[in-house]
Amino acid sequence: MLTRDELIRDQRTRAGTFPAALFLYGILVGTLVLTGMAVV
Repeated sequence: MLTRDELIRDQRTRAGTFPAALFLYGILVGTLVLTGMAVV
């Protein structure tokens, strides 16, 4: 069973990685769209 402190620490580490993952995902989608438009 996780203690309250461990839960808070886990949420903080996840909160730090989520925006970075979202940013990388946005770049990937953006490049896919741009290359798709360039081909067409």
